[in-house]
Amino acid sequence: MPSNKKTDELESEAEGIFHKAFVLKSDNGRPWTKEVYIEFLDVLFWLRVGLLSPTIGLLCGIIPLQGIVGFGAYAALSSLIIYVICNQVVMVDISSYGGDFTLLGEGFMQAGAIFVLTWIITFTAIHSDLEPFYE
Repeated sequence: MPSNKKTDELESEAEGIFHKAFVLKSDNGRPWTKEVYIEFLDVLFWLRVGLLSPTIGLLCGIIPLQGIVGFGAYAALSSLIIYVICNQVVMVDISSYGGDFTLLGEGFMQAGAIFVLTWIITFTAIHSDLEPFYE
């Protein structure tokens, strides 16, 4: 299948966006700012929705956590990991993005829905004592 120039450009742009998310500082040695790295909030959103919430949901379903303990584990782990990424790994200028709560809240509720779905499916599949319904 022949390569499409526009597709190649979009792929290289996406690679650049996510590459920046795990580079310690910008090219000039200063922390990333919103003017230089406007896509950072998108990166946090997809990191939380696509990676953190399903992983935490699997862990809570396997362990097995129930009730408020599971929700607390999601809130604490998800927020802690995003906080460490913003402050220790990427070292963004937090004030240019609107503060800690803006970064911590990016995609929190959407990812929470994916967490609950993954948590329920995993917990039910592993720890259900019910007879199979198809017999």
